[in-house]
Amino acid sequence: MEKSAPPAPTQTPFWFAFSTSSGFDTGSLLVICAIIICSVVAFAIIRRRKKRIQEIEQEEEDDREQKETEKWWHDYYERKQKLEEREENEQARREREEWKQAERREQEEYEQARREREKTRKRRQKGAHYDILGVPEDASQKAIKDAYRKLSLKWHPDKNKSDDANKRFNKIVEAYDVLSDKDKRKKYDAELEQ
Repeated sequence: MEKSAPPAPTQTPFWFAFSTSSGFDTGSLLVICAIIICSVVAFAIIRRRKKRIQEIEQEEEDDREQKETEKWWHDYYERKQKLEEREENEQARREREEWKQAERREQEEYEQARREREKTRKRRQKGAHYDILGVPEDASQKAIKDAYRKLSLKWHPDKNKSDDANKRFNKIVEAYDVLSDKDKRKKYDAELEQ
């Protein structure tokens, strides 16, 4: 007894109907999809690399400033030692006093610059709520609220379908939550000052 062939399916797959009705064959659609996906992936990779390059450049700038400061202090102590080796006379004493005053001023300025660099580095590591909303540290509540509304409209996941929209929106909400509450904002500012 011979077996008969199975019955043909009654429905055609949706992609086949689409490709034949729109004039595209299946291979062309796959190529178009592959091109779009590759473009999106390439764009994401480029953005990540640009961000990393900016971070590296900032770190190099900080290192260069640190080396310049260390060189200045090295030269300063060499000059100070030479000054102390001179004969003890009135001119040398006055110069030593000037050096001591300059040393105190320079030490204070150096410490202030170091604290500012640390503060900037901490802010960069923490995500800096002020930077996320794009407002200065002394911004009013109204300015913070306006920035939040503008950014939340732009990055809300319902309106922006990009991959990182949800992540950015969550950061915006977190920043607004901290900066809109006076107590949380004071605590956050105190953490940045440390």
